[in-house]
This record gives sequence, C-alpha cells and structure tokens, in this order.
Amino acid sequence: MSGINPYQKPQDSSSRRFYYSSDTCISSIHLMPRDDVLRCNAVFRSTNVQDNSSIDIEFLVFLIKTLGAKYFFNCKTYNLNLRINSGHII
Repeated sequence: MSGINPYQKPQDSSSRRFYYSSDTCISSIHLMPRDDVLRCNAVFRSTNVQDNSSIDIEFLVFLIKTLGAKYFFNCKTYNLNLRINSGHII
C-alpha cells in the first residue's frame, strides 16, 4: 500500500496489485478486495496432498484473515479459489 512495487505508486484497497509470486510450492497468491469481499486466488505449484495441503490451506486462510483485518477491514467475507497444479497422492 505504501508504494513498494515496480511502479513506485502507493495503492489503495481497490488495487489489483496485491500479488505474490514465487518458485516455491505456493507459487502465487493474488488478493483482490472487491466491495465487501476479499478474494484470494492461489496456486500450489506442487504439493504432497496427504501430508502438506491441509497445512498450506490453513496458512492461506490465516494470511487472508490477518491481512483482511489489517488492510482490508471493509471486507466482511473471504473467498479462496485454490488451484493445485501438481498434487502428489502417495
């Protein structure tokens, strides 16, 4: 929100620029506050479904609720859309 982004521009809560990407197992998290809903699109690049997916999903829920309360306090509900690109079932 303070402008630490490639554009050096501060953002408000209607921005679409709340995006995290990585080459780790959680490859992207995109937060989109819209009206009173905080939408989160996340992608698991690869995960062991039995051992790790529940932990990673709990982390996403924690992240959404924590950031929602701190930065998007006008959002009353949360929506998580999760894509698992490579789910390992052993």
